Amino acid sequence: MARMVARALAASGPHQPECAVTDLAGLTPVEHFVLEEAEADDVLLWELAATLTHNGTQDERIEAVPLLADALISLACHGLVQVRTFPTWPIDPNEAVLVPVDQLTDVLRDVDNWLWRDVFTALIVVALTEAGGAWL
Repeated sequence: MARMVARALAASGPHQPECAVTDLAGLTPVEHFVLEEAEADDVLLWELAATLTHNGTQDERIEAVPLLADALISLACHGLVQVRTFPTWPIDPNEAVLVPVDQLTDVLRDVDNWLWRDVFTALIVVALTEAGGAWL
């Protein structure tokens, strides 16, 4: 798994995704993976990392965070997914708070947000939008 993540990181190159208004020509394999997983609605960040690494070690999941963060930032900037936070567990849909675009990079690059927590507070989830569903 570590080699797969390393290859994907190398292929994506060193870049910081930006929320520029551009036409989306296609999806990377990781972006497509995220869309497929987000179809389940309110997918926790740690679940995405676990699934991408096939329930890999914590080190493997941490290694996957930059790749997943880039994909999520790109997808959110294009309106294909929403990144939301919930203050408590279990999730109450009425308490969902959309993470503002200007905070996405900070939230998604914070490795702690991608790791399993023993205390369920301030959960961050990904949900597919109607526009995102059209790409599946």
